[in-house]
Amino acid sequence: MDFWERLDWLIKERGLSRKDLSSKVGLAGSAVSVWKSRRAYPDADVALAVARALGVSVEYLLEGPPPQAAGTTIVRQEALYTSLEVPNENRLLQEIVGRLLSCDQVQLAKVKEVLNILID
Repeated sequence: MDFWERLDWLIKERGLSRKDLSSKVGLAGSAVSVWKSRRAYPDADVALAVARALGVSVEYLLEGPPPQAAGTTIVRQEALYTSLEVPNENRLLQEIVGRLLSCDQVQLAKVKEVLNILID
């Protein structure tokens, strides 16, 4: 996934439009569309504001998740990325981690509450 695909995916994932994101960051309504049509990247300060508005790091926005080693799954937590070893033979755990990757911050907070109840 390149920068533009990732940006569009994040906008959609957050339930926004390009125009919503532009106004949230304080840009002209068509700024994101102009960047995409010209295949241009935003300036550093704008990229930081966009990343914050989408709840991800600038590194993730521009480059995507860090490379994975075999048998490792990357888990998102509050716009930071951590490695978690998931044995290849543990399909259920891999499925759970995969579903967690698609959660937004509200869903992750609910998952955390449930896990805390189960652990206590």
